[in-house]
Amino acid sequence: MLSEARAKDLALAAAKLVKVFPTSGPLDIEWVLEGEKVWIVQARPFIEGGS
Repeated sequence: MLSEARAKDLALAAAKLVKVFPTSGPLDIEWVLEGEKVWIVQARPFIEGGS
């Protein structure tokens, strides 16, 4: 479950990633939870796909 504390940790991690990997748009961030720890697995520029 994504508790409020975990959501805040995830938001802080995302804010740090945006500073490290500046893009002209949003980042696509993959993450996992291990207990109370948030792990960032991968981050890349978000590319909108379409069919």
